[in-house]
Amino acid sequence: MIKGILSINNVCNLKCKMCDYGQKNKTAGLSQNWIADTCVTPQEWLTKFKKLNIDWIHIHGVEPLLYKSLPDFLKLVSPNRYIYITTNGWFIEKYKDSINKYVNKLAISIDGPKEEIHDSIRGVKGSYARALSGIIQLKQLNTKCELVVSYAITPDNVSYIKCTYNFFKKLNIKVIFNHFNYIANQSNISVYNPAGIDTVILFDQIQSCKSAKFFPNLTSKNELDIYYKQPPTKYIKLKCNVINETLAGKRFTMISDGSFIISARCWYNLNSKDPLVNNKTLLDFNNKILKTGLPPQCQRLCCAGKCV
Repeated sequence: MIKGILSINNVCNLKCKMCDYGQKNKTAGLSQNWIADTCVTPQEWLTKFKKLNIDWIHIHGVEPLLYKSLPDFLKLVSPNRYIYITTNGWFIEKYKDSINKYVNKLAISIDGPKEEIHDSIRGVKGSYARALSGIIQLKQLNTKCELVVSYAITPDNVSYIKCTYNFFKKLNIKVIFNHFNYIANQSNISVYNPAGIDTVILFDQIQSCKSAKFFPNLTSKNELDIYYKQPPTKYIKLKCNVINETLAGKRFTMISDGSFIISARCWYNLNSKDPLVNNKTLLDFNNKILKTGLPPQCQRLCCAGKCV
């Protein structure tokens, strides 16, 4: 399986506290890496996917349902490909038929069990109601699209993990609780600092819903303390799986103008019009990681693994 990780456009309608782009922090990693001046057409995307033999596509930026050509894109590229979209949920109703017909998996960002918590974190009133309404409408369609909720753990909602899990369990919807959204120094920590997480409360919440999925899968209080209080050099793994998959030609991360980067929310800002498989700068940087370990700027996105 060859993965295409895609930031299909360059706009978002929310102002999420944990997001440097939503907070208009133009010097942070997400804003620098994701944002391009143009958006390529569905046909141009299809040409790229065919050339690179991409058969699995995850669209997760900036807000995919604001891509004006989304229905045409999905219809064009979905045959013989797995389509996975992450969205803030505001426009699900508008595109529910296309989602139902062409999307294999839809992750909807929900950051609490009630709207005052979610809307405060997401920065726009009504965002919880719109996302939940969209989820319910898709459920009513008996959609074959797998629906999951993506929950960004923050100091504002760390106490609400269990009740959010239980709420969506009643709807038969899985929740993925994410630790990694604002860890690195280059992320938007002007609003949230990882040290602001009460790991005692977090550990208790995790223990209260053991069958839930947490990412990364940190299972002890000690692991949580290391993750939130100490730099990524404390991690066991001294390699970046994102870079390894990129160099192996198994992962192509692209932004809206069609150029290639390492990871849509990564600490390493490398932009190229050509695939990065044989990029010397990337090869040299990977060799340095293997010798010295993950750099302090690493966002612990999906490569650092378990804690010491």
